[in-house]
Amino acid sequence: MRKLALLLLLAPAAALAHATSISYSELSVDGSTVHGELRFSLPDLQTQGPIDPARLDPAVLRPLVLDPFVISQDGKPCLLSPSIAARLDGSDGVTLLASWACPAPVRTFAVRVGFLDSFPLGHTHLSRVVLGPGEVAQRVAQADSPSFEVTANGGASSSGGVRFLLLGIEHSAFGPEHLAFLLALLILGSALGERQARPLANSEWGSLRERAAATFFAFAEPLRVITAFTVAHSIAVLLAALGPIALPSRALDVLLALLVAVAGAENLWALRRGPRSLIALQRRWVLASALGAVHGLGFAGLLPRAVLALGMLPFSVGLEAGQLGMVAAAWPLRGWLRRHPLVARAGSAATVVIALLWLAARLR
Repeated sequence: MRKLALLLLLAPAAALAHATSISYSELSVDGSTVHGELRFSLPDLQTQGPIDPARLDPAVLRPLVLDPFVISQDGKPCLLSPSIAARLDGSDGVTLLASWACPAPVRTFAVRVGFLDSFPLGHTHLSRVVLGPGEVAQRVAQADSPSFEVTANGGASSSGGVRFLLLGIEHSAFGPEHLAFLLALLILGSALGERQARPLANSEWGSLRERAAATFFAFAEPLRVITAFTVAHSIAVLLAALGPIALPSRALDVLLALLVAVAGAENLWALRRGPRSLIALQRRWVLASALGAVHGLGFAGLLPRAVLALGMLPFSVGLEAGQLGMVAAAWPLRGWLRRHPLVARAGSAATVVIALLWLAARLR
């Protein structure tokens, strides 16, 4: 049990080293040619080499992301055209335009996203493939599954819903701010849950109504907070997909770190006040909604609207399922945290410190 508690306390630090990132490609077939538009975040590209956003040189970018992006037909590679264009996309995005010549008219082709081997740990590549009128497929590639195949099927459309469901589950487990916030939520609910549910006859919180409310929040509050995060995240992504809602990723990263710091600081305040801090749990869903909305805007800023519209529903279901699974897995720790309040305070303090380190790094 102590080892599990230690892992819980170290979760934000581990998450810091496993932040997710996303790239995107849109491929369209024209006879024997595959046209491609690949989008990356500038910070991800800069992990591969010195990239100057003021002078985007296709000759520098090609060996980093286009040469490893291998398209093949029947086992034979399609040739990458030397005509490559690069442009800035938004405040921190880079888009590359390229084309590949295949041996014959394309009905089936395979893609190996080779740059996943060198990109940040947890990087995900989403691809939207237009094979013809009414034939659209979406695929997901990651380091453990870097290849995919697409086949024209006479007009049917494939959205890759299962992969987006899995992506939502993974997104819940590897977002650093998300993990830190879930940690803060679990610590507060665990440390206060027993005292809220216990009859407090000599306390101002000791009425039947207050005891019933405390018991309800001890069991229902984690579910309400998690659902608030998912709903706000989904709404933010849909608004970004349907309208001109966009914020610089730098500002979003700063807001995320600040919200996590607030969650940890509120924990410390609530733990100090004990049973009288029931309000901290009652309003935690508001903080979760704010974090979900900011997180959703950041996620939406990485992807085109077409991908967001088609993949958002299974992604949201996976996000909710992943969060519930994480809370369920950590639920046995609640009793241990209640018996060791110093551990709860240390975990909350660690969350604040790590969030402030994120904040300092992102304000540079």
